[in-house]
Amino acid sequence: MKKKNQAIKKVVDFFGGSQVETAKKLNVSKSQVWQWLNNVNSIAIEKAIDIEDKTNGAVKCEDLRPDVNWSVIRSKVV
Repeated sequence: MKKKNQAIKKVVDFFGGSQVETAKKLNVSKSQVWQWLNNVNSIAIEKAIDIEDKTNGAVKCEDLRPDVNWSVIRSKVV
């Protein structure tokens, strides 16, 4: 059994602990939230940025996608 994605768990907790509510807030399907939570699919870079914004920075892009060099991406954003 795969370990749950702790960053996504934190996102779900931020939105009240409901995958359904999280999906609504992020404008994705509940299935997508479940897939992220269970490490079936990785989070798109654009969605990671959206999540950081919608959680007011409580969950960082770096936690959602540690494989991405966020310093390069952040330096390109004006």
